[in-house]
Amino acid sequence: MARYQPDKAGPKTLRALFHWAWGQLDRVGVRLGDEGGAAPDPPTTPGHVHDHRNLINVLPDQHHPQIHNLTSHSDVVISGPLDGEALMYDTPAGEWQNKAPRAESWPTGLIDGGELNIGPGVNDIEVLTGSGVIVDSYTNPNQQPVNTPVTWAQINAAITAAPAVAGSIVWFTIDVGGNLQQYATVPSPVVIRDEIFLGSAIYNGTVWGEVSSPTVINSSSHAFDEFVNRVVGPTFIIDGGPEGEVSWTFDPFGELVRVGT
Repeated sequence: MARYQPDKAGPKTLRALFHWAWGQLDRVGVRLGDEGGAAPDPPTTPGHVHDHRNLINVLPDQHHPQIHNLTSHSDVVISGPLDGEALMYDTPAGEWQNKAPRAESWPTGLIDGGELNIGPGVNDIEVLTGSGVIVDSYTNPNQQPVNTPVTWAQINAAITAAPAVAGSIVWFTIDVGGNLQQYATVPSPVVIRDEIFLGSAIYNGTVWGEVSSPTVINSSSHAFDEFVNRVVGPTFIIDGGPEGEVSWTFDPFGELVRVGT
């Protein structure tokens, strides 16, 4: 007589075990609700938000509806969002913030007008009506450059920064208020970035002569000068590097061959 073997409790195969476990979890979700004790959710409604801590029996479209409150995340700070902005991580603050994509930054410069002339008197400088922009990308390099438009009407003023003697040079700029500024020495990098450079006047011993050489906004030459002289800075030989003559001869096959020292 064969020995009696009772059936084992629970599923007999892995497939059956999977379906049994899924059914049990589904039953738990129905009992608890997706909000941790509340009744099961009704059909998806616009603006409905679910608790992140318990997603049992919650469909993807229910958990992330079309309208999602990003500020519910503790590491997200949104202040006055504008069209075209995106969330960017701010390392010093340790949080995500709404910011506009980095805009191109160009040196402060002239947009229109601003030509220099001598007059009406022989010791006067004339600045024609013009406009420009002062670009501040230095105060806070981590933020967008601050562009300040500047306009001015025609200006006639006496040349006072240097006397009318042979060799005198005066440099002219327009400040953020649209006022003419004069300098007896070459304007510093701080002045060049904070004021609109227009040019200079030179006294040859008899008369003043103007030289209109403005920094023009978004000019490739001025942008390159800004990068080389203001951003990278000059390079120097600190030690060594003596100079001397070296003899060379030409190789007809296209190479230079050193033949002396």
